Parts: sequence; C-alpha cells; structure tokens
Amino acid sequence: MAISPLEGEALAAVGEEVSVASGAAALEAVARVVAGKLEIDILAIFIRRKGELRGISMLDPPYEQQLAIGKYWENIPGKTFLPGSVTSSDRFVRASFFLNSIPQTDNTRVAVASVFSVIRNVSVPYGFEIEGYPNLSTTRWRMVADQKNLVYYFETALTPNAFWVDLKKIDFSEKAAVRKLDLANHRTYSGETSGDFKKSAPFRFIGL
Repeated sequence: MAISPLEGEALAAVGEEVSVASGAAALEAVARVVAGKLEIDILAIFIRRKGELRGISMLDPPYEQQLAIGKYWENIPGKTFLPGSVTSSDRFVRASFFLNSIPQTDNTRVAVASVFSVIRNVSVPYGFEIEGYPNLSTTRWRMVADQKNLVYYFETALTPNAFWVDLKKIDFSEKAAVRKLDLANHRTYSGETSGDFKKSAPFRFIGL
C-alpha cells in the first residue's frame, strides 16, 4: 500500500473553512488504483487500521471509537432499528449498515445510484447546524468515485442534478495545462463535464 510507510505516524488533517458554519472544514481523501492495488493519497485524510481499509469513515469521533460503535451495532438488527440523529457516530452506523445491505452489482448505473442513495441518507439537511458543533454542520456536496471505470460523480446541495467527469478524457501528462471545473456561484452542469474544464492557476495548498 502507498501509505504503509506512514503507519503509526501522527498526522493532522487540515482543511479550508467553508461559509456555512464557522470552523467547519472541507476535507477529502483521494484514492487511486495502481497495478490493481488501492492507494490513498494524503490530500486531506486517510484511513488505515491494522493493514485493512474501511469503507466508511467520519472525522468524528476518533477512528477507534467508530470501530467500537460499529461493532456494538452489528448485534442490533438494522432492519428493525437504526440510530437516526445527525451525529457522526449515528450517521456512521447507518452508512455502514446500508452500504453492506444494498445489492452488489456490476451494473455501473445501479451501483452509483445505490451509493449515492446511502450518502444522501446520512447527509445533514441543508441549513441545519448546532451552535458550538461545527462538525455537525450541513452537507454541502456529495461525491462518488468509480475507480474501475475512472469516473468521478459529484453533486452539490444547491444545484438540481448530479454530473460527472470521465477521468480517462483528462490529460494528466506532466506537460498538460492546469484546468478546473468552475463551481462558483452555483454553476450548474449536466452529464459528462470533462469538456467544461478551463485553464486555471494551480491549486494552492494551505499550510498549518
């Protein structure tokens, strides 16, 4: 695994603040498949525990507590009762249960729709926040990454539909120009959007 040299290291995940709630940070893990193996790039945060990658992760509570919570709820029938609050721990339980309950399929359209439906189920309603708890702020966007077909799906809470990028159509060569898809001012896209990327200045990473 690409992250094995970092096992046991103390790392801090740093994200940009977003306007919806003071102190709420936008963080993302970026994954890729190289030679049939999953690699996690540290652009923001990664999850690794005893050599195994987990399908669900929240920024809160601490990861070991997430595992303990998930283990406890494995003994309670999810079809009978699931915790329903907006806390990360409750959303973690719901996401874990549904992710393991939806049908496994080779149909890309069905698979993407199924994963999106789980993410929407555990999203925090737009505009909702609890004073003093920025980590419980509203869900602003949702993403699904199809690592087999290299397609990245995205939707925001303030636009009417999901759109996607076929990464096979993007030039990632060393000499390629930097391009971005402008999402400012609630710009709306539909369908495959690789042709809508425009030349841009490189992204500036935020330091500690």
